[in-house]
Amino acid sequence: ILRFRQGFGRLIRDHEDRGAVVVLDRRIFARRYGEDFVSALPECARVKGSAAEIMENVEDWLHR
Repeated sequence: ILRFRQGFGRLIRDHEDRGAVVVLDRRIFARRYGEDFVSALPECARVKGSAAEIMENVEDWLHR
């Protein structure tokens, strides 16, 4: 969990940075311990869906 959170933290260093993290491992939602990983992250938008839906969501967000 610590490494997961550290990796997430390296993406955004200051308030002007932008980035997206895509987790492709279903265990993040399917296993009881997945919630521990999700709750360890800072507050952010979360999207759950197919790979195509997620990619569309990320592309829309990046082009804002």
